[in-house]
Amino acid sequence: MSCGRAQLLNALLAEVHDRRLFCVGDDWQSIYRFAGGDIEQMTKFDSVFGFTQRCDLTITHRFNTELLAASSQFVQANPTQLRKSLKAGQSLGEPAIEVLAKRPDDDPEQFLDRAFARVAEHATREWTAPAGVRDAKPTVLVLGRYNFTKRKCWDRIVRRHARLTINFLTVHRAKGLEADYVIVLDVIRGRMGFPSELADDPILDLVLAGTGEFPNAEERRVFYVALSRAKKRCLILTDTTCRSKFVEELESETYRAWVIPSESGRETAPRCPECGGGRLLKRDGEYGAFWGCTNYPLCEGKARMCPACKKGALVKEALGFRCQTSWCGHFETLCPSCHQGALIKRSGPYGDFLSCTEWRPEGSGPSCDYKKNLRDGRTGPRRVT
Repeated sequence: MSCGRAQLLNALLAEVHDRRLFCVGDDWQSIYRFAGGDIEQMTKFDSVFGFTQRCDLTITHRFNTELLAASSQFVQANPTQLRKSLKAGQSLGEPAIEVLAKRPDDDPEQFLDRAFARVAEHATREWTAPAGVRDAKPTVLVLGRYNFTKRKCWDRIVRRHARLTINFLTVHRAKGLEADYVIVLDVIRGRMGFPSELADDPILDLVLAGTGEFPNAEERRVFYVALSRAKKRCLILTDTTCRSKFVEELESETYRAWVIPSESGRETAPRCPECGGGRLLKRDGEYGAFWGCTNYPLCEGKARMCPACKKGALVKEALGFRCQTSWCGHFETLCPSCHQGALIKRSGPYGDFLSCTEWRPEGSGPSCDYKKNLRDGRTGPRRVT
């Protein structure tokens, strides 16, 4: 509810003698701040409308114990949300949330196809048709943070899995709906990721409570809505090169009883060699693809693209640089002169030689001129300016 609507409601109540106001709401699903919705109309209800008696609904029949526990823990990580203790009417007996992480060499359509195959496998084992309903099929709700996350291969995917009833919606449009299974797309880091890093219109700060009390507070509630649309299981799709902070949280020890981490999900994007806090994200630059820190522009940490597989990041170790793609393992020796760059093979008028990746043309900034002739092993200048 917006502040204006709350004021209108209070004005109407003021005109009624011996008035009573009955409201139903859920602050955990307050996801319309972009449209003027103010969560404090719910979390501080008594200060807005006066003396209040609160009655909690303590039992949910929407989903199982495992989904309830994981989603409740996740949304209540924000201490400003109202505390609630809920019980579910059924239990799955095993983790109900699974993370699938796309590797750099995975085909996007095949990766999505694999997620639907996983749902079909679960449905074959555990889904039963509602009594009296003919031709019923398991329902699958595919959710995206944005409309554009719907894949170009969508029609082909739907045809291949005709035994499932599949629908795509954004998370905001899916609020209030449910399905047997939910697949959440593109839970990744980035400006258009999940959580979204797009800034709110500054004009909202003039009329709404600030959001600085807890990081990604609104996005956390949006993600809770996505998780809680599933009646049986929820699959979360991410990427090993730009994993969302929400995925990293769900794969922590806190959620071990409720969440199955992806095997490739454990192979997280490498940490930034500069700040140590961010992750290296694949980016496109003026001179080609490279890996840059997710904390950019606060951190300008970078890593070169592996020249062997052209997919992984070359991350510095004690003796050199190694590709972080597990199936590649390409290694480049550390420069013995500057200890910053790697030795790579180059060709010159007198044959092949090794030189440092930190070499720069004259006048282009700090440079390492270390060289090693591959024929006789002689080393050249070691100037670093």
